[in-house]
Amino acid sequence: MESKVWWTRVSRIHTERRLLANKEWLDLLSLWYSLSAVFVSVWLLVCNNNNQYASLTFTCFSIFVLSVSLYGSGSKYSERAAQVKENYVALHQLYLDIKSSGKATKEHNHTYNQLLNSCENHDSSDYIRALIDEKLNSASKDALDRNPKPIHYLKLLKYKIKRFLLLSVLFLLPVILAFYVFS
Repeated sequence: MESKVWWTRVSRIHTERRLLANKEWLDLLSLWYSLSAVFVSVWLLVCNNNNQYASLTFTCFSIFVLSVSLYGSGSKYSERAAQVKENYVALHQLYLDIKSSGKATKEHNHTYNQLLNSCENHDSSDYIRALIDEKLNSASKDALDRNPKPIHYLKLLKYKIKRFLLLSVLFLLPVILAFYVFS
């Protein structure tokens, strides 16, 4: 039980980090899209470009920017991260209680189950990052009761590559769209 609580806590710490990173990327993406839309709008006004296709495309892009902004505000990444943080702080207290009592009781198990249900669960990438991070940063690597397997490193690499590609495409989208419309 002590190990389950500890690993859940560490995984939830990575969940909070992921949620906060998502918020930062979404804020930056919204700013980038807004600046791009304004820049193209000014460009179309100044150049007096009679290209209706360009005007229509960037009007649709402006609607897309609005949608991204609404999605970002609806995702509530900050609030969710705060809930997860409260949860892993409570899990840490439970961990200390179990450790000081020497063994887990039914009350500890009940508290653990309540804490599991009190906020969103971490996803598998959070758990994998926790495994790898603890292995790489633990002072006593032999003391860990769980160790990452080679498949975990591959899954984390796959996750990071997918995330990088997605963010790259999302950030390059206005440039690609402008190049396509104005060429």
